[in-house]
Amino acid sequence: MIPSIADTAVETAVVFPQTTDDIITWEYFDRKSEYVQSTFSLKRNNEEHWKILLKRVTNSIIYDMNRQANDKGRVLEYREILFGHRRITPNGGLELSLHLRLEYKKIRGTQIKMDVKKHLVLRIPFLSPQYRELTHTEARSTLYLILPLSGKFEAFRSFLAQFENVCSDLSCNLVIILYDSPSYAATRQAIYDSPLAKSITVHQGKGEFSRALALHQGITSLSSGSLVLFIDVDIHFTREALDRVRLHTIQGEQMYFPIVFSQYDSRMVCGADHCSVSQQTSDSGYFRFFGFGIASMYKEDYLACGGFDLSIHGWGKEDVDLYSKVLKTNLTVIRSGDPDLTHIYHPVICDPNLNQDQAVMCLNSKAASFASKSSLAEIYFLHYRDKNLQNMLNGKLQVTTKSQTTRKTHQDSAPPR
Repeated sequence: MIPSIADTAVETAVVFPQTTDDIITWEYFDRKSEYVQSTFSLKRNNEEHWKILLKRVTNSIIYDMNRQANDKGRVLEYREILFGHRRITPNGGLELSLHLRLEYKKIRGTQIKMDVKKHLVLRIPFLSPQYRELTHTEARSTLYLILPLSGKFEAFRSFLAQFENVCSDLSCNLVIILYDSPSYAATRQAIYDSPLAKSITVHQGKGEFSRALALHQGITSLSSGSLVLFIDVDIHFTREALDRVRLHTIQGEQMYFPIVFSQYDSRMVCGADHCSVSQQTSDSGYFRFFGFGIASMYKEDYLACGGFDLSIHGWGKEDVDLYSKVLKTNLTVIRSGDPDLTHIYHPVICDPNLNQDQAVMCLNSKAASFASKSSLAEIYFLHYRDKNLQNMLNGKLQVTTKSQTTRKTHQDSAPPR
């Protein structure tokens, strides 16, 4: 239960900001959305973990307020959160300012019901430090990279080269679910010629390409206790990234859904087909917080949460479905940006046969990956601005306001005297 702070002031560590960057800002949220300054999208739906926390907090508050309901002759019932603010301070923990709508019920004498608004401020302090030391067994456990593949031979050659470079002295294997394509034979030959060919297993993909079916086929082919990383051929990874996969994935306890850095259209960033993966700025790419396709887990945990929805075909949605299933379990989800996992830009082609949900997701991803807002603005002003806009910026165009236009129209339409 959340401790009551009804009769005490909220005490936080006294910190005097020296610059504007030192100020820990509050984030605003309402019953449906949150408005976060630090993300790609300023407004987004409230995330599930915040919903769960707020439900637990409000239930505890109402319980505390009603502990002496009989003595006070009234009871309060929770209706909704109108809006609130939150922030996390290193010394104080989670701080919340909640504006609630409650129903007041008088239970003694004349019965009265009425809506009341309550403004509550509370703090949920951090627990004492806890740690887990990575054991030697976990650090050396075999990591299986499961890769669905259909075509994309040049991208696969780059992926295979980095696998050979990163995993030459690591305990990791590559499991490829290979679908028929014009480059099928060339792909098979490249695998055969690889110095790590013994660490690569190839399974034949069944039917038309389906990421959900391929990943399911790959993980179920492994023995019990296998640690896997779902990955795509366009992902560049490093040794450090794989170390974090092992660190953040705990059998029966924890899964890892890293947020990859996704490159913008290379033609917009560096004027070439590919940009360096070391180039990570706000104009070269963004962390794809809406993507959940790269994930690590143990085979038993995958099966226990229900696995992929195998009825999903085509591009997208299978990762969101799996992530939603995991959130409903008792497993902890580690969700963090990883600069050593980079999605290499490639043109996005949305299949016209996708269902509506998948088509919208594909088009949104395509639009988000084109260029940064500042780059788009620069392109517009340098190449596509019209003559009137240019004249206005140069002070040569007289701008007519709406009121002036309305007044002129009225004068033009008035009958002559």
